[in-house]
This record gives sequence, C-alpha cells and structure tokens, in this order.
Amino acid sequence: MAQGREVVVRRGPSDLVALGEAWDGLLARSSADPLFNSSAWLTAWWSQYGGKLGADLDVRSATLGDELVGLALFSRRRVAHRLGIAGLRLEALGTARGTPGVAFSERTELLLDAARAGEAGAALARDLAIDPSWDELCVAYTPEEGPTHRVFREVAASCGGYLRVADYMEAWEIALGDGFESFLAGLGAGTRARLMNSRKRLAEAGAVRERLLGADELEHGWDIFCELHELRWQRSFSAHWRQFYGSTAAAQVARGVPVMSVLEFDGQPISVLVNFRAGGREYSMAAAFRPVDIKRVSPGWLHLGLAIERACADGMQAFDFLGGEGKNEQYKAAFGGTATRLVCLQLLRARRLKWFYRNRDRARDLKRRLGSSGT
Repeated sequence: MAQGREVVVRRGPSDLVALGEAWDGLLARSSADPLFNSSAWLTAWWSQYGGKLGADLDVRSATLGDELVGLALFSRRRVAHRLGIAGLRLEALGTARGTPGVAFSERTELLLDAARAGEAGAALARDLAIDPSWDELCVAYTPEEGPTHRVFREVAASCGGYLRVADYMEAWEIALGDGFESFLAGLGAGTRARLMNSRKRLAEAGAVRERLLGADELEHGWDIFCELHELRWQRSFSAHWRQFYGSTAAAQVARGVPVMSVLEFDGQPISVLVNFRAGGREYSMAAAFRPVDIKRVSPGWLHLGLAIERACADGMQAFDFLGGEGKNEQYKAAFGGTATRLVCLQLLRARRLKWFYRNRDRARDLKRRLGSSGT
C-alpha cells in the first residue's frame, strides 16, 4: 500500500452518495456481483429500509494513495437474540437478517480490488477486529469460500470470535456467451421441449403476444404481476418488495433495459417476468404466471425461454436465476447451469453470544448425528 500503510476511513450517511463514482469503479475492478453490490442498488436499499431498521450506517474504505481498493458497507443496530441476550450487530448493507418487511440481496460481498484483494481484505479485517463497537458481524448471502468469507475468517482469528454458517441456499446461473442456439443444444430433450414446443402449441391454440412494458406502463404491470402472484402462491406480493423493486425497475427502464414483460394469450395476461440487468448479466428477479388449459404448455417455462433468447440477442453473457427453489421443483437445475452455494455468515464476538450459539450448534449437530445413526 502507499508508503507501506493501509488507511481505513469510516464514513457516515452523507458520504454514501458521494462515494458513488469511486464505489462503482472499485466494483468494476472486483469480483463482486455487479447488481447487488452496486451504488444504485444499495443506496436505494438504504433509503427505503435504513429508517425502518433504526440503524446507523457504517462505511469503511481501504485506500492506496488516493485510490479506493477496498470498501465494506454495513448497517449497525441493536438486535435481540433468545434468552434475553442482545447485542450490536454490524451487518452487510442490503440485508437485515431476521427482520420481516425488508428486502434482501444475494451474492453480497465486501468490495476488494482484484489486483490487491489480499492487502485490501487484510486492512479491512484488521480494522474490524480491533473495533470494539460491535458484538456480532453478519453477511447474507455471500458466496461460500469467496473473498468475503475469507475476510470473515481473518476477523474471527484476530478477535477470537465464533464464525458460523447460519443459513445457506443455492443460486443457479447459465452462461450465454455462445448464443441462444448453443444454449438450446446443451439442454436435455425434456427441458428443450418445455421451452420451445410450448411456443408452438400455444400459438396453434390462440393469439400469443409478449409485451415489453415502458415506463408509463410499469404500475399497471405490477398490478398484473400481483394478481398472478396471488393466484399462484395464495398470498399477496409484499408491498415493500413492490416498492423497492419498482424504484429499481423504473431506473433501469429509464436506461433502456427491458425490465418487465407480459405474456398474453388471447388478450389475457398469463405470465409476467421482472428481470434486471447489470454488468452483462440478466437477473430473474420475480415471476408469476397462471396455468392455461392446453396440454404440455407451461407459460412460465415458455416465457423464461423468450427472456433468455432476448438476453442472448442483446449480448448478455449470463442469466442469473438467483437462489431459492420453485413451488414444485428445482427447475433452475434443469437449465444446465452452475450452482453457487450462498451462505449467511454470523461472527459472534460477545461472550454471551458465543456461548449461546456454540451450544445451540452443538445440540443441533448431536441431534443430526443421532438421527443419522438411527438411535
């Protein structure tokens, strides 16, 4: 680092927007996900949820001379655990574990310049380890064994904390660089039929049209989405998700991104997709559809195929299905992509928190071992 020293600076809320250009420049030089770690995504998230959480903003930057090489974005708040135990949680911006009514991000990372990831990560780890102002450090959901996971290990080793994987999920993505025909050729016969034969059967049965919605149509599109979502899942789509996604969707549409598409059959909407784009990637953010009374036609699969074909035509390099599973099947695995295990990391430093979670994890592991042994 400059003159052999790393400099870590804490910033407050007024500096978050000011970091924008340097922040996104660092993001482009890092291996972190280009959507969920971007200034646009996280400043919008903080604007909507910071007040609801009653949290303070905690931003730490590692610099080399005047160049930003590391950035850690956190919220800080008091969190109640079981047995009346409470503590100060420092949590990666974009999630609020255990708090209902707050949207969460995926592939959350500390931002580290790829050329200096070791130095920048070590600087941030040292600063976090010597800072006595937190009892718990948390990030969700970050790639297992990725750069952020490694920094958390460094912090744990330095401060004597207990690092645990509190939760996990698999996120699936497919590469699109070779084009749509190559993508289709790599699919199994059954998956390819569900994507492509459904188009033909539906067109033979009636009038099929896909519409990409403009800025002045988004609110109506969200109304359709919410209707189909409730029909599919028998519960309402969360109002806060609609507001947060809606603001991001409007910003992306203003830049010409095809965010929301509606698939219609005989003039009636049967599927709605909400997809965002960043850094050459397309993200399948939300989907809702209604079944049609036509054999071997799946509106959801058909619509996904259209979105993937459009992403290929527009030069997208990857299609990210994100984490989680479908209602009846893990349909994401059928597309032949790769899975990344995303973990929620919880680093406990306060003595009572370490004691509680260590004992809880031991009891859970013992129960699992006894169950697997059949005793």
